[in-house]
Amino acid sequence: MRFRSLNAAQRKYALIASMVLATTVPGCLSAGRGVQHLYRDPPRALADVDWEPANSAVARLQSGKASDCRSVETDIRAAPTRYSPPALYALSECLFEMGRRQEASFWFYAGQLRARFDANRSADESSGAVVDLLNDRYGPKINPWAFGDLQRLAATVDEVLKWDEATPHHYDPRWINMLSLHAYESPDFAGPFTKPETEWHAIGERTRAEYRQGFENAVKLLREHAV
Repeated sequence: MRFRSLNAAQRKYALIASMVLATTVPGCLSAGRGVQHLYRDPPRALADVDWEPANSAVARLQSGKASDCRSVETDIRAAPTRYSPPALYALSECLFEMGRRQEASFWFYAGQLRARFDANRSADESSGAVVDLLNDRYGPKINPWAFGDLQRLAATVDEVLKWDEATPHHYDPRWINMLSLHAYESPDFAGPFTKPETEWHAIGERTRAEYRQGFENAVKLLREHAV
């Protein structure tokens, strides 16, 4: 179901929901300003960040070929720990365009949750704006469809939370710092770029709890407006 096929009430509810789910990361930055930084060379201290395999996956997913989408999906399912959130977001878009919308919604929200964790464990508060940019880029089609069936979405959110807790993060978390405003305004900054690793487990637990609460708040708002 595309956004334009939703009725006025559904569009309003989807907008409320997407706004609620977009408010739990720090460092709000206007999307217009942030996009300017996505294509610049990285700061010197981040030159060693390994963008692969996410970069390769995103490039293949943007080819427009269904065969590339299926191939990347197979790769990500086989080794999900290796892919940073941008690859999961891009996979969601590709699957959605193929008509596999339930699977698309899973990978969209999985990417969103992981991106929020990376923003929360970043020492750069402007990293949260990167999550906003990704949501703005990939969310306009998937959010309205997903929030069209709250029971189905609740099951998806539960699945995403369980998957995230059980699936390690073996990619370089500094990918998010490479896209942040602070990194480009201070190209000589040498770090630290993340909070101490000893805090990551607790940050992950808190991020998942906040994510679930954000979803529950969104559902409550939707139901109140439905009355």
